[in-house]
Amino acid sequence: MRKEITQLDRYLEQLHPQTSKSLALIEQNLKADGKWGINIGLAEGLIIQWLIKTHKVRRILEIGTQYAYSTQWMLEALPADGQIITLEKDPTHHAKARSHITDPRVEFLLGDAEDILPTLADREPFDFVFIDANKKSYPVYLNWAEKYLRSGGLLLGDNTLLFGHAVKDQPDADTPKELWSAMREFNSSVFKNPAFIPCFIPTTEGLTLACKV
Repeated sequence: MRKEITQLDRYLEQLHPQTSKSLALIEQNLKADGKWGINIGLAEGLIIQWLIKTHKVRRILEIGTQYAYSTQWMLEALPADGQIITLEKDPTHHAKARSHITDPRVEFLLGDAEDILPTLADREPFDFVFIDANKKSYPVYLNWAEKYLRSGGLLLGDNTLLFGHAVKDQPDADTPKELWSAMREFNSSVFKNPAFIPCFIPTTEGLTLACKV
């Protein structure tokens, strides 16, 4: 969780001081429920929008909806004929997300991503897969994305630095070893997989970005 506003956050807010009313409302509700900081920040939101617009992304799969804050960032960059399918396993989060976004371009699915993903196999290939859910399952999500991203499609994983913990040779006492191992495996697999052209965006939390060959 993002625990404090950094100097970078403040600087970005000066450069980009205004977000939409929809984003502001979701932010307000996240803060009211004590969940602000689990979501992406301004830096990640701007990066995601840049990727969608510059790569002409039309079909998006989001793994991990929470209150649909990141969904709204993506929606605001999506073309009129675009679609977002977003997966959330927490019923309360799912209900909140649906109350925040009623745009027909967004399809909300409730359930564990590992159960839902196989049901999407017969759909049109995706242009963009954004992963921000159960960190221990990131390697599973990666394997799915390799199969169902179109050629030239983008994969983006959030929190892949674990606030710096992922770069350490061993996990700290307060970092679950399974979490540390899963994120290290995810990053390593992206960079070693010949199906992807990978790079890393060193935000505070870390973003792993890859383009499918």
